[in-house]
Amino acid sequence: MQWYYAQNGSQKGPIAEAEMLGKVRSGELGPNDMCWREGMQDWLPISRVESLSIIAAPMGVPNAAEASPYTPPSTVPREYNQSSAHITNYLWQAIAVTVLCCVPFGIPAIIYAAKVDGLVARGEYDAARAASKRAKQWCIAALLSFVVIVIVALLFGAIGAALEQQHLAPSQP
Repeated sequence: MQWYYAQNGSQKGPIAEAEMLGKVRSGELGPNDMCWREGMQDWLPISRVESLSIIAAPMGVPNAAEASPYTPPSTVPREYNQSSAHITNYLWQAIAVTVLCCVPFGIPAIIYAAKVDGLVARGEYDAARAASKRAKQWCIAALLSFVVIVIVALLFGAIGAALEQQHLAPSQP
């Protein structure tokens, strides 16, 4: 378990638990020095932390009602946060459907796809997922519109060929 401590207005850490116990045993950290580790709600004097107070020699304990001037460090670095685990941006798909299929539906797909990575970088995971979903929807709409256009073109081509064939066939009396 990693510990953080504050001494003379300076926040330090993380350090291993064994190192923290050594600092308390040696007197380098006193009972009035503040400490924090993951799972603690706020910074506390060492004398108020059971696993450390046994070692620390009692000196005056600060008023527990005083707010700590230190803020706990982030326990999970942003890059390891599971909330951001692989949100697909669909950018290459959006570009492909814009170039190959349907520009009117491809442009919104590109716009939404381009937003995803920026939102993830700012920690706005719900908005990033929403933009990813919209980019995917526009890509599918562009692809489906292309399929419909191809089918309609083939039908018109087949009807035109049939009419042309009928027109060219000799009429019988």
